[in-house]
Amino acid sequence: MNFIFTTSKVLLFTLLFSSCATMFNNSPQSINVNTADGKKDVAIQVTTSSGVYTTTIPSAVTADASSKGVTVRVVDKKYIPTTVEVNRSVTPSFWANFLWGFAFPVGMIVDAATGNMWKYDPNIIIPLAPVESSSDKERVPTSLDTIKN
Repeated sequence: MNFIFTTSKVLLFTLLFSSCATMFNNSPQSINVNTADGKKDVAIQVTTSSGVYTTTIPSAVTADASSKGVTVRVVDKKYIPTTVEVNRSVTPSFWANFLWGFAFPVGMIVDAATGNMWKYDPNIIIPLAPVESSSDKERVPTSLDTIKN
């Protein structure tokens, strides 16, 4: 009976405290969004695991770590729609699960399932390409112009 109680406590402790990235990286991450040429008030749509919302550049986007990632899309009518996926990498605390010895797979599975194993790049640059209006374009001569003359 004492063996079962002790084993149960060890398993419970392992399950509760073995996922290092979940324990240390459980807060939302901030991502600074800017343009390469410093443009301001450009409308963007941000998609995170929490949902979709619209804001303007420059902006500090807040996102929870997730296996789904974060995308930023330019939705301003003055610019060609561009979508950028925010780069992410495995956080160093994820690898600390190996310190738990035999229990490291449990921690890695929990960190992967919660998405807390991911760390987003803190800064992203959105490339902008303006939409050309018909008045901005130069008129290009066609073969019909030579026939008319």
